[in-house]
Amino acid sequence: MTGGPAPARRPARRPREFGPAGDPDPAPEPAELPAPRPTAGELLALYVTPDLIGTGVGRALLTAGTARARANGYRALHLWVVRGNTHARRFYERAGFVPDGAQQAYEVGGRNVPEVRYRRPLTPGPDGPPAAPSPRSAS
Repeated sequence: MTGGPAPARRPARRPREFGPAGDPDPAPEPAELPAPRPTAGELLALYVTPDLIGTGVGRALLTAGTARARANGYRALHLWVVRGNTHARRFYERAGFVPDGAQQAYEVGGRNVPEVRYRRPLTPGPDGPPAAPSPRSAS
């Protein structure tokens, strides 16, 4: 793992707020926003059932999670993606997330699964997207 030790994870206030799209029995915590840093949230999981891929449901869930992180005062949002999952990586890149250089691996069935961390700023300015232009007064 690069980028130091794994951060402590803190569940969001209402982890049941988001559930797997299309799942009649949502899992209790499919989307949480723990804080690796006081100013950054982390999206732990976002999944939709295969029949809903490409329908906009994933985008709506990501938009809602991003808005929730912003409303909770986070200046950035992080997430981890399996390095070889090009579909998920493109999805997050289209939403403004970029790899920040951090990498880690976790073990599944005796094999290491490498992940890369993505980051998206949530605030205007040097840490985030540009501020919306102010309306010009008619003169």
